[in-house]
Amino acid sequence: MTVIIGIKAYSHENEIVLSADSQLTDVEDNKFPVSKITGFTKIAITNHWAMGFAGTYCPPLRTFYRNLKGEKGLETSIERAVKKGYFEEVNLLNRNIAKKYGDDNSVHFLLAVNRPELGLYFVDKMGNVLDRPVDEDDTNDYLVIGSGSESIDKFLETRINALYVDKDGITPGMAIKCAYEAIDRNEDIFTGGPVEIVTISKKGVQNYGPALRRSAKKAIRSELEKIIKENTN
Repeated sequence: MTVIIGIKAYSHENEIVLSADSQLTDVEDNKFPVSKITGFTKIAITNHWAMGFAGTYCPPLRTFYRNLKGEKGLETSIERAVKKGYFEEVNLLNRNIAKKYGDDNSVHFLLAVNRPELGLYFVDKMGNVLDRPVDEDDTNDYLVIGSGSESIDKFLETRINALYVDKDGITPGMAIKCAYEAIDRNEDIFTGGPVEIVTISKKGVQNYGPALRRSAKKAIRSELEKIIKENTN
C-alpha cells in the first residue's frame, strides 16, 4: 500500500518531481493494517531515471530493482522500454510475483527519465509504458498511483489548476510544494511516514529524501530538548 506522485514542471527549467510516502503496511484480509514500518524508500534512482512502485514489496521486486541499478545491461533496458512502449522486465517480474504470491500482489510504477528525453510514464503490471493509465484524463500534468490516489488526485487537481491561472506552467518549486502537501495531508490509513522528494531534469536526478528525514529528526530532537528542559526541576 502506497502513494506515488509524478508532476511535470514546465515553467523556467523543465523538471519532473516524483514524491512518495514511506510507509510499508501489512494488511489482513486485504482490509485491515496489522503492522506498519515507516521511513522506507519507495523510489529507486540512478543518474538517468527514478522509479516509484505501488503494490506489494516482496523479494522479486527487490531483485528487480537491484538488477536495474547494478547491471549495465539492464540500465539500458529502461531506455529501450521507453522507446518501444514496453518494459519486458516488468512483465516478467509480475509473472514471477503471480506464481509465488498471487496476482493481487502485482506491482506497477511511475517512471521518470532524462534520456533519450525528459519524460514521465506510467508502467502497468503487463509492462506497457504509457503516458498515463488508459482511464485517466489526458490533460493533467501529473500522475498518481497507489492506495491513496483518489483523495490526492482531487487535491492536486484543485491546487495545480489554481496555480495555472495567468501562468504558462508551474515551476519545480511549486510542483515540490504541491506533491509534499498532497502526501502530508493525506489521511489514507495505508500510507504515511516521512515524504520522499526526487527531481529529474536533463542535468541529473536529485534525491531530497535523506535531507528531509535528517531535518525532521533534528526538529524532533530540538523540540524534545525544550520539553525536557521545561519539565526539569
